[in-house]
Amino acid sequence: MENNILIRYAHIPNRYRKIQRGGRLMKRLLIILCILLFTVPCFANQIIIGKKKAAPACTTESQTCTTETSGDNSSVGATYTKKAWKFQASESTTICKIEINAKEVGAMTNTVIVGIYTDNSGNPGSLVGDASSATDASGWGTSYGYRAFTISAAVTATNEYWVVVETSGTDASNYIQLRSSNSCDYEEGIKYFSGYWTPSNTNAGIMYKMYK
Repeated sequence: MENNILIRYAHIPNRYRKIQRGGRLMKRLLIILCILLFTVPCFANQIIIGKKKAAPACTTESQTCTTETSGDNSSVGATYTKKAWKFQASESTTICKIEINAKEVGAMTNTVIVGIYTDNSGNPGSLVGDASSATDASGWGTSYGYRAFTISAAVTATNEYWVVVETSGTDASNYIQLRSSNSCDYEEGIKYFSGYWTPSNTNAGIMYKMYK
């Protein structure tokens, strides 16, 4: 009888140890569960916040002049390295991209850069913003099309500005040609730079698209 009691009670410590191990395991599982419940929503919020902070795509048109009418097309990089035309900002915004209607003549080797300038008594004044790097125009082809330049230029509604297209050099056989339109004429028309700004076509402007 005594032996049976001893044997029966001898198993109690082992069972107790198993219960202890099970309890520790449950505590660990609860801790892991609490950590997951806390960190997963935070991580999800970080993803959502990150998405909210993502830079907006530069796809919304701010203003354009795409109506094709008669007008002499204007070359840049053949004789002069700079051509410019004036526009009036339709809204206060930051222009993030400008597309100009242009084509390649010959095999363009000089690079092209586009910028927006303030108006200074009827001529381009101070730089507001331009492309961060020059564009290689080789490969544009001999057909007119809209060529994109990424820029950052803050403009104010109703203020007047100039778009300046500049090449890195001149080559009478290899240059770019801008598509002009009488519908795009605004005040002074198109000007070229040869030490000072001179009217090139007072009845036209270059076809363009601006994005914000």
